[in-house]
Amino acid sequence: MKAVESKNLDKVVEQGSILILNKTCIGPGFVDTLVRASPRNVSTQQQNTQLPLEIWLHILDFATSQQDEFCLVRPRSVEQDSNGPCLICDEIKPKLRYGYARSGSDVEIWEYCLETPDCVSEYSEKRQLFDLPEASDSNPKIKIPASTFESKIRTLFASVTVPDVISRIENGSCGLCDESGLLCGGCRDGRRAYERFMSSTRYTPDCVAKFLCPLCIGVEWAEESLRQCGDEYGGFDEDSMMSAKEYRAWRKRRYRELGYKW
Repeated sequence: MKAVESKNLDKVVEQGSILILNKTCIGPGFVDTLVRASPRNVSTQQQNTQLPLEIWLHILDFATSQQDEFCLVRPRSVEQDSNGPCLICDEIKPKLRYGYARSGSDVEIWEYCLETPDCVSEYSEKRQLFDLPEASDSNPKIKIPASTFESKIRTLFASVTVPDVISRIENGSCGLCDESGLLCGGCRDGRRAYERFMSSTRYTPDCVAKFLCPLCIGVEWAEESLRQCGDEYGGFDEDSMMSAKEYRAWRKRRYRELGYKW
């Protein structure tokens, strides 16, 4: 997924895709933008007391070190208020657990619905991912000052995938790998994962092959991790094979992208 920038707000509203919002960082992101422009932008009402930038940065570091709270949102409009332009979003409540997708086809359909949520009504009620609020819905909206998106504290994310939802919204709960992120090719869960999610490869993995979970880590990374197990799994090109150290670093980067601390 990719952080939304202030220059892209109109495009984000036009596309109308489902986004992931870090609710914890809305306030810190807004304050960060103000104090980096000038610490004088924030002061007490009675005595006009101001803090130096260094103190503000310590406060913001503490605020962003807290447990992150994420939710799914859909952008509705950009409107003006006393703080300037704001992005107005509806919070979207999931109806299904993404970590319990049954096949690669589920993942493809669900990611298409995240990108094009109006199509969700095409699917049966039992398989719909979420309900979309009506335009006339009077439920409270989430309002995010546009200046928040100029901060280095990232708040809103687009190009959302199923692994992103599992990690941020469902706290890593994956029914395929039991939240380990790793599967054994010779065991029942590993064979099931291979057969249902990795259709582009044509190998028969055994217990020598340990590969990343295609559901919560991603099919592309699962297939590459299997290829790195050797030429019997497609790793014919020695130049593209990683050393053990390189592989661990590559795997760790993916874990960090998804917010895992494994």
